[in-house]
Amino acid sequence: MTSGSVKSKKPVAYRVETDRLVLRCWSPEDAPALRVALDASDQHLRPWIPFMKDEPRSLEQTVQWLRMHRANFDSDVMYRYGVFEKESKSLLGENMLLGRVGPGGLELGYWTHVKSGGHGYATEASCARY
Repeated sequence: MTSGSVKSKKPVAYRVETDRLVLRCWSPEDAPALRVALDASDQHLRPWIPFMKDEPRSLEQTVQWLRMHRANFDSDVMYRYGVFEKESKSLLGENMLLGRVGPGGLELGYWTHVKSGGHGYATEASCARY
């Protein structure tokens, strides 16, 4: 385990489902949908989401960024999930468990597509259990 890693007592799930949502580890194939969501939500997210300082990224940069998220997930550094609507499979946002609050701790973070706010998706995703 690398410095800053989070040691989980239970294996972390790559996929979690709720009544309306699918949370799953990001894949490079998600880059086009992520690009559309971040570009559409830029002004909505920029004041609150630290990674927005690096936006806009190109599609290729977004693919590489998602590969890094997957590597961090597999290395138990942090867990970032794309949040998708179960039926339509449309991207609604992201939920993250970030190991930056100290040894053994996880910080919950999330963002929601500007057009998906107000439906309880972030709350449902944040409360999801596997």
